[in-house]
Amino acid sequence: RHLRVMDWRQNGDSGARRVSTEAPTRAEADALRAYLDAGSVKGAAHRLGLSEQTVKNQLATLRRRLGVDTTAQAVAALRLRLQDVALERRLGR
Repeated sequence: RHLRVMDWRQNGDSGARRVSTEAPTRAEADALRAYLDAGSVKGAAHRLGLSEQTVKNQLATLRRRLGVDTTAQAVAALRLRLQDVALERRLGR
């Protein structure tokens, strides 16, 4: 099963990408949460007790998994996914 998410590339391409519905790994979710809380890769790495490169790798893997180019787009894609899940639950699917 795949979700369709708009491609927000700066070149104005408005084509849709196929995005895996596979959930982020615990490490990817933790890295994203720490990044959002800390506001930087360095801060996230410090909070998690990991190297900056490890956090960068986890965020890059998450972006690839979601089919987006930036971490901001990853956050938006995950929000859309959560909204879809909530809607499906309300509709009893």
